[in-house]
Amino acid sequence: MINKMKTNIITVCGSGFALTVLALLGLLTYRDISAARTAYQEVDHTYAILQKLDEVFSALKDAEAGQRGYVITGRNKYLEPYYQAKVDVDQGLLALQDLTKNNPRQWKTLEGIDLIMRKKLAMLKKTIELRRAKGYGEASRFVETGVGEGLMDEIREKVAGVQNEETRLLKERAASRGIAARRLIEAILLGGGFSLALLLAALVVLRNEIIKRIKVEDELRQHQESLESIVEDRTRDLAVTNAHLKNEIMMREKAEHDLRKTMQDLARSNSELDQFASVASHDLQSPLRTISGFIELLAKRYEGRLDKKAEDYIARVLRGTKRMSVLIHDLYVYSRIGTHGKQFSVVNMSALLNDAAENLKDIIDNNAVEVTCDVLPEVEGDGTQLTQLFQNLIGNAIKFRKKTVHPSIRISAEQRQGEWVFGVHDNGIGMESRFYDRIFVIFQRLHTSEEYPGTGLGLALCKKIVERHGGRIWVDSRPGAGSSFYFTMPEGQIRRQAGANCSATVRG
Repeated sequence: MINKMKTNIITVCGSGFALTVLALLGLLTYRDISAARTAYQEVDHTYAILQKLDEVFSALKDAEAGQRGYVITGRNKYLEPYYQAKVDVDQGLLALQDLTKNNPRQWKTLEGIDLIMRKKLAMLKKTIELRRAKGYGEASRFVETGVGEGLMDEIREKVAGVQNEETRLLKERAASRGIAARRLIEAILLGGGFSLALLLAALVVLRNEIIKRIKVEDELRQHQESLESIVEDRTRDLAVTNAHLKNEIMMREKAEHDLRKTMQDLARSNSELDQFASVASHDLQSPLRTISGFIELLAKRYEGRLDKKAEDYIARVLRGTKRMSVLIHDLYVYSRIGTHGKQFSVVNMSALLNDAAENLKDIIDNNAVEVTCDVLPEVEGDGTQLTQLFQNLIGNAIKFRKKTVHPSIRISAEQRQGEWVFGVHDNGIGMESRFYDRIFVIFQRLHTSEEYPGTGLGLALCKKIVERHGGRIWVDSRPGAGSSFYFTMPEGQIRRQAGANCSATVRG
């Protein structure tokens, strides 16, 4: 009895000592893991800065290439890289400032780069405006002054300075990462050695326990025979249960296989549909342009030599081809909303509204339209599609205006039960409630194209954009009293509850 008590005391003391040592080793290992994690994060942070800086500089070069293409050809399609680069440069510089906020030296250098890049963008804009207003010669002479090239050299010099500084930090952090990794390996080896020693001691104790248990097993074996019949019965029951489980597993595996095949077929079908939409858009537009071109040539060559009926036929054909071209383009855009949209990023709804109003400036000015808005929040979404959403809703309000009053449009934003509700309110002709659902269906129109031009895709496109952002869209209207189109953004996509207001009240 006394020997057993001594053995228990020794076991308890030894276990306590072992646990204490293991705890200390665990703390050392945790410290080294934290240091290694920090070092790896700092290295990744440096790589992120270098990558983002390269992206911003590449975007600026894309803008310069687009400007050069427009100056040479005068074709607006070359301006797409320029407009996209303006957005990418702004977003990239903001990201770089956030990444370098803990490094005052780099922060100050990036402020200088920001200023020079904006000067470069302003020079590109001025060149484009000269090309558009005064032609190739004036724009070419402005380019040959060398101001843009000097700005680009200065940008390269400053970007190289930031890259050198980040490369220096990268070397320092890589060295710190190596030290942390070595310490972590040492801690793991020390812990492993001590754990191995504890394992050997445990094996010795286990061997003694096994000897004792062998004696106990001899006693238990005598009772085993009486339990064998019970075990056999239970075994048969388990066999039946296992057979059922195996059958269920096979059925589930078959269902999962069928689901994977269905998903693969769906992905392939979507890809084929996307390719078909692209090819169909190109192939259908080409004959339409040919028809339109020959009809316009026919109208010019035989102007004044045909009767009014023939001239009316020609005008109808031209209108039809133009409408068909717009319809094909809108169908192509509609088919790509869900599959070719940009990744979501933080965008300012007020800025997007101003962009949409700027795109509609001519129609706003020509119709003396007044557009006002509340304070709009920042959201996480596709800026291009949300601008299109505002543009379609405002354009729809202007199209269905009253002939006797100036159009007045107000954009509102209100927070309700975990989501933001945006509204576009007008004083137009309105509609009856029985048409509320119909107007959001593709190709569904309430008026003929002669009364109000369009393809019947605008509101269907709006609905698809809103649903891609996880929201809903609906309308509230009365005949003669105007309409209010509402759409929601889930609370999870709202990044700030109060964004900037409109840059200015837009008045036609």
